[in-house]
Order: sequence, then C-alpha cells, then structure tokens
Amino acid sequence: MELSSGKNSNTPKPWLDLLKVLTTYSIRHGISDSFSRIPHHKKVLECYKNDFIRKELSEWIGKVLEKVPSESKCVKKSQELRNLGNVKFKQGDDETSLKLYTESIIHAPHGSSELSLALGNRSAVLFRLQQYENCVKDIDLSIKNYKIGALYYKLIVRKGKSLFKMKRIEDGLQCLNLAKELISADKNIPGPKRNEMIDELTNEFYCNEIETSSNDDIEPKTDYQLPQLAKGSSDTLPFASNMLKLEVSKTDDKNERKVVACDDIDTGDILFVETPYSFVILPDYYENHCQTCCKLLTSPIACSECVDNLFCDEDCFKKAYDLYHKWECRGIRLLHNLGVGHLAFKTVLIAAHDPQSAHYKRVNELLSHLSDVAVEDLVQYALTATLMVVYLEEFTDFFKSTAVSWKSIEEISFALLKHIIQAICNGFAIKKSSIDNYEDMAWLELSQITYATGIYSSASMMNHSCGPNIITSFFNNHLVVRAAKKIAKGEEIFNCYGPHYRKMKTEQRREILRAQFFFDCKCQHCSNSSRKDDRYASFICPRCKHSFDSKPSSDSHLKCTSCSHIIDSSHFENIKYKMETLRKTGALLKDQKDYESAISVLQKCVNLQHSFMNENNTEILYCCLDLAECYFALEDYTSCWKSFKKCVPIVKEQCGEYSIEYADILKKTIDMFLLDVRNKNNTVTDTDHITDILTYVDQILKIVEFNFGSWSLEYSSLQSQKTELVILISCGAN
Repeated sequence: MELSSGKNSNTPKPWLDLLKVLTTYSIRHGISDSFSRIPHHKKVLECYKNDFIRKELSEWIGKVLEKVPSESKCVKKSQELRNLGNVKFKQGDDETSLKLYTESIIHAPHGSSELSLALGNRSAVLFRLQQYENCVKDIDLSIKNYKIGALYYKLIVRKGKSLFKMKRIEDGLQCLNLAKELISADKNIPGPKRNEMIDELTNEFYCNEIETSSNDDIEPKTDYQLPQLAKGSSDTLPFASNMLKLEVSKTDDKNERKVVACDDIDTGDILFVETPYSFVILPDYYENHCQTCCKLLTSPIACSECVDNLFCDEDCFKKAYDLYHKWECRGIRLLHNLGVGHLAFKTVLIAAHDPQSAHYKRVNELLSHLSDVAVEDLVQYALTATLMVVYLEEFTDFFKSTAVSWKSIEEISFALLKHIIQAICNGFAIKKSSIDNYEDMAWLELSQITYATGIYSSASMMNHSCGPNIITSFFNNHLVVRAAKKIAKGEEIFNCYGPHYRKMKTEQRREILRAQFFFDCKCQHCSNSSRKDDRYASFICPRCKHSFDSKPSSDSHLKCTSCSHIIDSSHFENIKYKMETLRKTGALLKDQKDYESAISVLQKCVNLQHSFMNENNTEILYCCLDLAECYFALEDYTSCWKSFKKCVPIVKEQCGEYSIEYADILKKTIDMFLLDVRNKNNTVTDTDHITDILTYVDQILKIVEFNFGSWSLEYSSLQSQKTELVILISCGAN
C-alpha cells in the first residue's frame, strides 16, 4: 500500500515525511542534545515520553490501519476471483486459473464455505498440472474447513486418484471406499444407478493404479536435500563446519573475533549451513515466498486474518502466527515502510518468548555500533523504535500476552533500537539468481535479486575482505557458505560485506565500509591498491603492447616502462579524444536506431582501441556490447554472438571466473549462437566454435552451481538447455 499525503486529514503522510518532521522537532526541542548525556537504553524512552511525538505517532498509525480493512478478506471478491478462475480453467488456461483460484483463497474469510470452494477448485487445476501432493493438501484443507455435499464426493475421488498417482495405494483405496460409502448413503440416487456408479468408480481407480505402476515419473521430484557441512558440525560455533573455529582476542578493551580454518579446506567445501534467527521478505516478493521458510510458493495458503502474508501450509502459518505474526498481522503494511525496522521488530517479537535462549544471546552480542552512529541518524532510529513501541502498546495485546516473558517497555524499546542498527551492520541479503534470456541486452542486469533480509549470528562472525575466500548462497532461508578457494589451516575465513575489489575502486570501497560498518578496510586489496584501480582503464605501448602509465612526465612525453618507447603526449591525447568521440557517436546512433551507421562507427572505434588500449579495458567491453545490440536489432545473429564472444575474456578477467556477470556474458553468447543455428534451419556453419560454446555451457553450470547451488531452478533449467544444445549442434553439424 502506497501511503501518500493529501488534503484529506485522514490520509496519512508517507512515513519518511513524518520521520523528517519528528526529527526536526527532536533537534529543536533538545531531545537530540540529551542523547549525548543519557545511556543508550534510555534513548527511545526519551522520545516515547514526549507527548507530541507519541500523539503524532499514534494518530499516524491509526490512519494507516484505517486503510487496511478495505483490502482484507471479502466473500464477494473471493467469489468473483473464483468465477474468473472457473472460466480460465474451462478454457484450459491452467496457469491463469491457478493464480485466480489462489487470489480467491487469499481473500476468502477464514472458515467460510467460499474458502472451501476456492481450495476445492484449485485442487482440480493442480491435479491437471500433475502437482498431486499440493492437490491433496488443498483437498484436505477444503474438507477440514467445510464439507459441501456433491463437492465433498468429488474431492474424495480426486484425492484418491492423486494418492494413486503418488503410489500411495493404501491411502488411495481408503478414499475409494469412502467414495463408495458416500454413493451408497445418497438416497437421491436410484439403487441401480448407485451400483453402476460404484462399479465405474472401482474400474476407474484400478485403471489408474495400472497406469501409475507403469510410469515412474508421474510427478517430477523438485525437493532437494539441505546441503551438509564438510566434516560434520562444530561443537563451539553453531551452524558451522568442524573445520572452523572462532578465535577471540582482546585489543584496546575490545573483543576482536575472527573465524579461522582449523583444517585444510578445499574449494567448494561447505563451511556454514545456518538458519536465520529472524528474516523478513521484501514486500515485492510476498506473493511467491513463504513467510516462515522462504520456500518458493506454487499453491500457498493465506493468513487467516490478513491478505498479505502467504505460507506453504498450515504448519508454517501456525508457527509464524504463534511466534510473531499475531502482533505483526494488523500492522504489516505499516511495517513495510520501516525498512530494516521491520526485521528488528520481528527479531524482538521472537526474542520476547525467550530472551535468555542461547540463539538470541548470540544475536544480541553482534556489534551494533550504537556509539558510532551520527546523532541525527540515532534520533531517527529511536523515533522508528518509538513508533513500533506505540503500535505494540496501543494497537495489539503484546504487553498483556501470557505468551511472552519480556514485557518491560524500556527493555523492548532498547532492543528495538539496538536491532535496527544491528540489522544495518549484520543483516544478510537473502538472494536468488536471475539469469535473463537473450532479449535483455544490458550487461550486469543478469544478477542476484535480493528478496529477503535475515540475521545469521554465526556467519556474522566472519570479518570482511574486498577479496573474500568464500561464496554465499541460499537454500530457502538457509544460508550456505562455501569455500571459494583452497584455504590453509590457520588462515582466516573472509566474507565480503558488499564492496568487492573487482567492481569498485579502493576509495569507493573504503568510503562505503566506513559509512555503514565504521571501519577502515586494511585487507590486502586495499593495502596494495596503487596500480590495481587503473588496470581496466589502462593503455598499451603501440610498439611492445605492454601497459604503461598514461600520465605524462615533466617533459610532456609518455615513456613505456617496458621498451622505453617515447610517445608524444599531445598525439596520445588526440587519439584518446578520437576513441572517445567514436564511442559516444556510435552509442548515440544505436539509441537513434540507426544500427548500420552505428556499427560502422563502433567498428572503427574497436579497431583503434585494440591498437592503444589494454585488451581488458572496460571501454572495449562497452563497445563490443553496443555492437552486439546493433547486430541483434538487425537480426544478424552470427555477428551478434561473435561480438558477445569477444566480451567473454574481458568479463572473466574483470569479474572473476565464478562471477554471475561472467555467467551472464557466457549465456548471452550461447543464446545468440542457438538463435543463429535455429535461424539457419538448425545448420551449424561455424563448426570451429562448437567446442567453445559447449565449454561455455559447462562453465555456466559450474558458476550457477557454485553461486546458487544445484538445487536452484536456474541450474536445472541450464542442464536442460545443455541437452538441447548438444542435440542441436550434433544434428546441425552432420
């Protein structure tokens, strides 16, 4: 829900506008000044006790919550969506009908007959899609919720058939017998007709059994096992491999912690498999991820009270509701506005059940940097925490609940403040891969998508390096950490907190790390950065082709440090200007869709670049990408994939052999090659490149498996593409 201000006083301001007003008020009335005098655990109370701040927050919350009921459960809306789903189902549009039935389920009031009908209808499309396990779940929920005459009989029959397909024959036979009993008990059916129906049903079931026994792959298995730690679990560092240990030392009255290898580690070894203490899914991804386990949803159920939070099944819903969602539910759209504040809120709700648990103690001990945060930022975080305290106190029964043992407003308010700042420094972005198809031409758009944020206390013990020796991926909400290279016993395990030496210059990285994590990075890539930052913008000597410093000496000449060749700096500047002009002109012509003229100009630019620029110069890369886009627009797929192929070694050098950017350019090359082959009636004319293309597929599989795991959808999709490619090439080459 988008909150927007307006003339109507009942329309709430956007949260950031209100926060700005309250921050200004706090500064003018001395609240921010008092922050330097009072202890951290009193700071939120300073805001909470201010009548003006509390009144503004309470009124704002009330206005936000007033807008929610119009978008909540509604029988009429559920019925309309189900009827639309019925139309699409009859037309054979299973994908659309599945979405509409799901929307109908989401909006159906809890315990209503409409909910049963929507679940029953969705089970029909799931049966047709051969998703038998989900079909049975929907039928069980529908029956449990409300047994509706003829629908009940249909559901029992459908459940029995699904169980037969799943090779659960005994359970299927129980459904058959129940269906027979329902027919026998129905006095509206004439006696002879009953016997006929029972015989037909029995034959249909047994035909189903014969068909199932001859088919081993009725329903594809998509569940993967959670990855296992290398050499078992650590006794001292939860969720970590036995190959790791946590070392703690005291320096300048501070405890310094680091994760160290206590055994030799091989590339790919799994070092952490960690469940988050808490996590929140970003609002844009609510509709397709379970709020309890983060699993990708196909046939979700909704919260019994709100329409925003979806779950795999009743078990996931009950777990979430009992632990935190009962207090989060009403204010979920309010919490959308708070960024990491929502994660802090959820952390506190979970902790309130057992603040002395070992897991929460580890979370609570993570660095918060309360003393390092700028005063104005601290005021804003305190106001955000105050908002959440007011919501819990005035709009929920949290402080009256017998389910929680943490009821002190002072403790709750301080915990909220601390966990807001902790989440900024220690929150892990939960990501999944997004490997696009060839229609998308933009480099770096093939990347990881952040769809949730979580707190992983053990993995947070890893310190930062701009060149990490691990790689992270996610199995639903589980963080999986693997070694990106061999790590010798005694070496430290390093994560990257965001700024990577391959993608940012040293000062950029240091600035980001200082602003968010409050330290000056002294990793080897920051300490030895004198020439590294310019290596992808360097030029070469026209005589010996070695890279050289393009800054002129005192006599306005350039001298190659390798062969001592002298270049007149003014001549060199003219060449640089010419390359830059050609590059910009070519890009402009491309944007104007004058593709043939653009190709002519860009090709001249590339030829000049190869004479004067390092082979991995970023400008060459951009020029080749522009050429590929022009060729694609002109449907010259041969030239297109060959232009992409020229980018492959540059991206590999700049981003690394296991980077998603490298997988991106490899996949673009493969997709264009396949399009070229299909465009030539499946004839492979460039047989010299076949080996390279097949190698690219193996490299992408390795990258995707390494970054996202063999359980990812992209990995299985690429395996299918490899099979297609091998068949296509072998047929086309013969």
